[in-house]
Amino acid sequence: MSETNSAASKTSRSGGIAWERTTRLWAGLILFVFVLTHLLNHAVGIFGVDAMQVAQNWRVAVWRSMPGTVLLYGAALLHILLAVKRIVQRRTWRMPVQAEWLQEPQICICGHHPPPYWGVLGLS
Repeated sequence: MSETNSAASKTSRSGGIAWERTTRLWAGLILFVFVLTHLLNHAVGIFGVDAMQVAQNWRVAVWRSMPGTVLLYGAALLHILLAVKRIVQRRTWRMPVQAEWLQEPQICICGHHPPPYWGVLGLS
């Protein structure tokens, strides 16, 4: 009986293994931080091209360093591979009607982790 409970605790309610979901989430957060710094660099352009160049130099120092590059490319690869694995292992391609309007745009833009408001809507 305890073996069944321990096996159930290792899998999430969506059927994925908990470490895969956590890894995909962290990889997505790393990608989000990369995109955020890129967009913030554009926003700094309001203060002038010189300010934008200073922000770009900082960004390049972080993301084009060896640890930053490995982190960024590793996160992208992991996020994509785990998302594809989750899609391939689905039992059916049919989506529930209530979640369709939330999930389709996410799949189209490669955002495969559920938004935080799903729990409030009872969809998680």
